[in-house]
Amino acid sequence: MVYEGAPADQMRRIADGKIAVKDRAALLYLLDAPEGRWFLMRLFERCHLLGGALPADDVNVLLIREGERRVGLHIQKLVTDDPAALSARQEAEREYYAFLHELQELIAAVESKEEGI
Repeated sequence: MVYEGAPADQMRRIADGKIAVKDRAALLYLLDAPEGRWFLMRLFERCHLLGGALPADDVNVLLIREGERRVGLHIQKLVTDDPAALSARQEAEREYYAFLHELQELIAAVESKEEGI
């Protein structure tokens, strides 16, 4: 591999590449387990990637939430740029929404019992 530029710049590019390899390995490790997939979906939820619009009435809250969203978008890009991670994310979404649906059914069942009392 031939690098152009100052030696320090060359080393930074090499270091960035090594970090990217470790990041990918860590992401795939995380997505290999149901708990890791759950964590990813909760992270996306907390980073406002799964919800609606951000509130515009409080600028400070908006700025904080937009910062959180940028973190989520960065992680999402790492996932979507890797076919193996993207497949695991799709599995994570199925598991996540199935679990939420199960919880909603439990709540609805309890509410219907309470109405019958």
